[in-house]
Amino acid sequence: MEAASASETSNQSPVTIQQRIYDPHGKYLQILTQRHCCGLCGLAARRMRRACVNQSPNNRINGVHGLYLQRLKLSLDDPDSFMSNWNERDDTPCNWNGIKCDSTSHSVNSVDLSKARVAGQFPTVLCRLRNLTFLSLSNNSINSSLPSNISACQSLVHLDLSQNLLIGELPVNLADLHNLKYLDLSGNNFTGDVPASFRRHVQRSTSEHKPTVNR
Repeated sequence: MEAASASETSNQSPVTIQQRIYDPHGKYLQILTQRHCCGLCGLAARRMRRACVNQSPNNRINGVHGLYLQRLKLSLDDPDSFMSNWNERDDTPCNWNGIKCDSTSHSVNSVDLSKARVAGQFPTVLCRLRNLTFLSLSNNSINSSLPSNISACQSLVHLDLSQNLLIGELPVNLADLHNLKYLDLSGNNFTGDVPASFRRHVQRSTSEHKPTVNR
């Protein structure tokens, strides 16, 4: 360990270091603040900043995606411990149960919790995973109504919410999922009609990629 000179350690006032954290798309997440009160902390702080700057983009993506998945884990009841190997200390979430990642970017592109017997409301935090194309929560106890901000899951191609406890009307902006090719909502307790906006979206998209809709 490098030793600090007397001039470095003497007459130094406490130092406050703030580190901004962003997701891979530049979205601000939070500020971490740490107060340092010793002479050696300046050297340690400089090393910490260099480590953050030198961190690879893939590691930053894995860290942010792991954070979102940990929030998912905390939001759901998991009586069978399906998510027991979702360890926040892991360098990557790509080996966690039900998680798959893109082989190039290492970003999470698939979350499959089908038949995991989890319970809770639809986890909108998953919409923060910008490369998520596949999501299956079928055969669980996902309850309450579908939130309107499900439209934030813009990359979804496959969405399976079948055999759950979802209720209420379908959100109008479900039609805003323009990349969706497969949607299964069967086996729930939805009420009302399919929104006209979604019917128009299906008709408009049929000639492009023939979406499958089960309700």
